Amino acid sequence: MECVSGVLLNTIFYSVGEVKRHAKKTLAKNTLNMNTELTVAQEQQLNEYTYRLAQLYKDKIDEAGRVASGELKNFESYFVLGEEHFRIYFNLQEYWKWVENGRSPGKQPPSSSIEHWIEVKHLVPNPVDNKIPSTKQLAFMIARKIGREGYEGKHPLENAMKSDAATTIINEIKQVLINKIKDEFHEILVG
Repeated sequence: MECVSGVLLNTIFYSVGEVKRHAKKTLAKNTLNMNTELTVAQEQQLNEYTYRLAQLYKDKIDEAGRVASGELKNFESYFVLGEEHFRIYFNLQEYWKWVENGRSPGKQPPSSSIEHWIEVKHLVPNPVDNKIPSTKQLAFMIARKIGREGYEGKHPLENAMKSDAATTIINEIKQVLINKIKDEFHEILVG
């Protein structure tokens, strides 16, 4: 499994500083040392938003037609609030990047991964010179073609995170954090 975080996906990475600046615009100028502990309700909201972002990605994988075993759609997602930023992590299968970005011509990919894909898809090869290639032979031929020609990525993650629905969810996440900061300012002011 490979972890993809907001660091890689600028569309879902926002600094807490950005949220603080917004809160400071709406409240009196004051120094804020943000408490990173969330209430149960805030944590539930943020986990729900994270789940919804993950579901957007899963839907885009379906739309891209890149579902063989379903392993790519079976991942954990979680929200982490730090001192200076928040991140949303998707713990994805290692091959997510090939589905996302494709592969340029050049080096041939390993046949073993393609063999697994052939088995999962239940592909039956067409005869070549009146002989049906084995799974291993078919995997080698596919790998060789990918090495020669490459293939285009389908960008399901990028498409999901650039969608209007993702923008709405991200704004909802920001609002939860802004409200948290406003509550902390209120506590500072009231004492």
